Amino acid sequence: PSPTSITNPHKYSYRPPLYSAKDILTDLRPTHNRYEEGVVTIEQMEDVKRQEERMEKQLRDVQTENKRLAEPLKRAEAEVAVLERKMGNYGKDKVSLANTKTRLTICQKELEDLKWENEVLQLRFKKVQ
Repeated sequence: PSPTSITNPHKYSYRPPLYSAKDILTDLRPTHNRYEEGVVTIEQMEDVKRQEERMEKQLRDVQTENKRLAEPLKRAEAEVAVLERKMGNYGKDKVSLANTKTRLTICQKELEDLKWENEVLQLRFKKVQ
């Protein structure tokens, strides 16, 4: 028998769980041809039917898993977008904070200077009186 023979029960064991319609038709075409020739046994047809049922179950399982994971994926993608926007704002906020701290330091220095100048002027005023 050839490597793609339907009599090989482990034929599909190395394949990924999802099959395209083209793969399924390609795999079943030799069986169909043998059936036309009268070579396919009932046992071989039952094997094909079991394999088909197993593949359909795998497909349903994968579709269920896909649906289960779709919503968390959407939430995670939305969160990434929000975090990227915040990250862009973080840089701007950091620069703004540095500028504000610089202005605060300058204002505090000016306040100290004005307090000292006020004290000096008050002393001069008292002397004048």
